[in-house]
Amino acid sequence: MKALVPMGITIHDLNARVKEDLSGYLSDDRLHLNQEGYRMCADPVVEMLGRYL
Repeated sequence: MKALVPMGITIHDLNARVKEDLSGYLSDDRLHLNQEGYRMCADPVVEMLGRYL
């Protein structure tokens, strides 16, 4: 991923963000995101895409 940054490609490492609070972002099955996890992932993506619309 680091090789993409000099090319101006924006990287959103959502996995790293989820790892910051696994119990807060994962559902009871510990596999899927819960509502807060989906929101945490969606917000930065929507913000980034909004720059191009």
